[in-house]
Amino acid sequence: MRSAFVLLLLAAGVLVMLPPFFTHGTCQAEFEAASALVEHAQGGLATASRAESYLNEQGISYRIAEPPPCPAGARLDSLSCPEGPKVFASIPVKDRICRFYRDDAIRVRLDFNAHRQLIRIQTDMRPFRAYRIGLLGLDLYWAR
Repeated sequence: MRSAFVLLLLAAGVLVMLPPFFTHGTCQAEFEAASALVEHAQGGLATASRAESYLNEQGISYRIAEPPPCPAGARLDSLSCPEGPKVFASIPVKDRICRFYRDDAIRVRLDFNAHRQLIRIQTDMRPFRAYRIGLLGLDLYWAR
């Protein structure tokens, strides 16, 4: 009885670990779609205020980190004066398997200069893993 329970527990553990191997690139496709959405919306993200309104229209949650004020007498382009605000947005992952095994959100960071103009877009998601089975020449992807 005890060995049957242990075998059942072991089989359940193996079954729980299998779904990420059968996503067929769904997780990566969702990440690339979110990245493309942000990249193609550069006109709507050109300034900090336009980025806020764009994110609100799309229903994407975000927060803004304003830099500390420049010291008195510092030029806007000097090293003592920090760049402009940073916007941190979070796009939820829709696929259940991807959300559970890989990441629950795609993180977007928008950096603005001191004139509140967009200077950088960065999108992040926890990476997928690849396992190589050398004898068979086979690659298995976990939550790709």
